[in-house]
Amino acid sequence: MKLKHFAGAMMLALIPFVAFANGAAEPVTDEPAGDATRGADAYDESCAVCHASPSVILRGVPGDDPETRAEWLDLFLTDHYAPDDERRQDIIAWLMAQRS
Repeated sequence: MKLKHFAGAMMLALIPFVAFANGAAEPVTDEPAGDATRGADAYDESCAVCHASPSVILRGVPGDDPETRAEWLDLFLTDHYAPDDERRQDIIAWLMAQRS
C-alpha cells in the first residue's frame, strides 16, 4: 500500500473518534428532551381541559418505541395548541413519563 493511500485510510478511520471528541456524537437515549415537571404544569394549563386522561391520548399515539412515539407527538402538537418548542417538549416528556 502506498503511503498516500495508507494516510487516507488512517484519516477515514479516525473520523468517528474526532466527531465524538468534538461532541458531534450525541449519546442515544430514550428520554425526551423536555422537563416532565414543567410538562405536568403545561398539560394542566393547556391540555387537561379537553384531555383529562393522558392514558387515552397515549393509546392513540402510533409507534412501537418511545423515540417514534415522541417524534409523532412532536409533529402533532406543533399544530395542536403547542407551537412553542420548549413547552411542547416538556409536555411530551411528561406524557412519556405517564407510560411508565
